[in-house]
Amino acid sequence: MTTIECDPGTKVCSACRLVKSLTEFYTERCRKDGLSYVCKSCASLKAKRYYATDQGRKTLAAYRRSDKGRQVRRLCVEKYYEENPLARVAHKALNHAVEAGRIVKPTSCEACQKSDAAHIHGHHEDYNKPLDVRWVCPACHRKIHLPTPGTKGGGK
Repeated sequence: MTTIECDPGTKVCSACRLVKSLTEFYTERCRKDGLSYVCKSCASLKAKRYYATDQGRKTLAAYRRSDKGRQVRRLCVEKYYEENPLARVAHKALNHAVEAGRIVKPTSCEACQKSDAAHIHGHHEDYNKPLDVRWVCPACHRKIHLPTPGTKGGGK
């Protein structure tokens, strides 16, 4: 096995074999240098491949049902609403209108016409118009929120 010499402040990823800055590696206290042996991008690819398998999906589903998984999700939602108070107001207004019968939630997605009444989401294009929504299935809702190339995060 050949070792690759690199400058201080850099490290070689054992997966892609590229020399990268130390900030490109996750911390791992049990390792001699305190950093993971694979870079963040290689670790991400490995995780994506794993969670695309049946075992990975089962593991993720079990985590989401666990107390820890629910707690993490709750904290993420709370943080989102702290950073987006108008979104919270719009979501509450829509939910109250649906519960009161002022708005009828459709049984199929407006984008793909898939019927799944229990899982149809109301997507707000503008939170200043809380009752003006597109009714979409979870898959189409994810597509709406996918990040566009060259931007950080998704659309509204």
